Amino acid sequence: MGAITNGLCETTPGVKQTSGYFTVGEDVNMWFWFFGARKNADTAPLVIWLNGGPGASSMMGLFQQNGPCHFVPGTSNTADTNNPQPVLNEFSFNEEANMLYIDQPVGTGFSFTNDPLVEEQVNSTGTAVRYLYDFLQEFYATFEEFQGRPTGIFTASYGGRYGPALARYIQNQNAMTAETGLQQINLLGLAINNGLFDYALQQRTLADFLLYQGFITPKIHSDTIKAYESQCVPALNQCRATETEKDCSAADDACYVAVEEPMARAAGYVYDVRGREEFAPPETYASWLVNGTVQVTGKEDVPVSKAIGAQTVYHAGSDDVFGRFISTGDTARSSMPALSELAKSGLPILIWAGDKDFICNYMGVRNVAESVEFPGQDTFKSKFLSYWKVTDKIYGDFKTQDNLSYLQVRNAGHYLMYSQPKVALEVFRQFVSSGTIVST
Repeated sequence: MGAITNGLCETTPGVKQTSGYFTVGEDVNMWFWFFGARKNADTAPLVIWLNGGPGASSMMGLFQQNGPCHFVPGTSNTADTNNPQPVLNEFSFNEEANMLYIDQPVGTGFSFTNDPLVEEQVNSTGTAVRYLYDFLQEFYATFEEFQGRPTGIFTASYGGRYGPALARYIQNQNAMTAETGLQQINLLGLAINNGLFDYALQQRTLADFLLYQGFITPKIHSDTIKAYESQCVPALNQCRATETEKDCSAADDACYVAVEEPMARAAGYVYDVRGREEFAPPETYASWLVNGTVQVTGKEDVPVSKAIGAQTVYHAGSDDVFGRFISTGDTARSSMPALSELAKSGLPILIWAGDKDFICNYMGVRNVAESVEFPGQDTFKSKFLSYWKVTDKIYGDFKTQDNLSYLQVRNAGHYLMYSQPKVALEVFRQFVSSGTIVST
């Protein structure tokens, strides 16, 4: 399974952590890092965190966004550039839940296989979530205390594809556990920030967002929309009609050329239009995982990778994984059917976004939220946004109806939890405890 890494990242006394692998399928070794909750770990829910990409390691989420430790530029811990050390994150999500970070699909982060043919087969959201589900079955079999425990899925970016597909797959498998003998997974909810869900609902807003922000002229906006309607829309329609890899891959190419590439050049830093220097999280964690050393009790300094039980080279962002998903047209497919089925089932869903992100901007994300088909859709869509406050200070704008919530976080980029860690933790606390969000 892995290594007991107590005290390596999470230094709060008494809090457990474990890292390592579960092998699923044919030699697919999936990496995880688990952190117990800082309080009430025996009863706190379990929350799965998945980064996007496709091919982005969930260690990015751990160290750059919502995990128990992170790297803070300008502190004594990062003064030694050859061997910086992480510091405790007071806004970590394990303040409220047991956290499970998983590197997936295979080839991402520390996850690996020795069979290149198997790796090539994991080339779509559909195949990825089946391996994820098998991983979770292994996890519950090993950590029996979490069997039946409420389990949430939090994800971001390409998690707009992973999250709904995984949650729906779990629901479908839960309905068959009497026959399969597999472990039921007690889903408490699904939350996705700055997600990619559906090109037809989001690609146009890349131009709309930049016009609103003053990055492009009305003429450039008009020309881009014409290109979107003449090139991207027909290709997406063809993809939806045939659902073939050829047509969906072509749709991805068409939308990229017509809209995404020229608008990305205009935006600059696509994850936060305020600029990269100040608003991009430090990438120190990756060099620490690969080259860093730590002191283990009673032993000399050892490489971090050895201390945590890693068995392969680390890939923070895998171009190979990304390329495989592009080749099957996975990016041009839609998560809306799965999202709508989840909403109809009554599962709590939170769709949220930082308002400074370009690539998965709040305009498109709101389009997605308002397009989810469920009994409360018309009421939800007609509602105006209200201020979302914490102790009377405005941090965002939101609306909820039944089991669906939408939140627009102010002054936050794609890496929402890095931009607004205190706000993100409050949202997390509310959602995992009640399945919704409220203004306080």
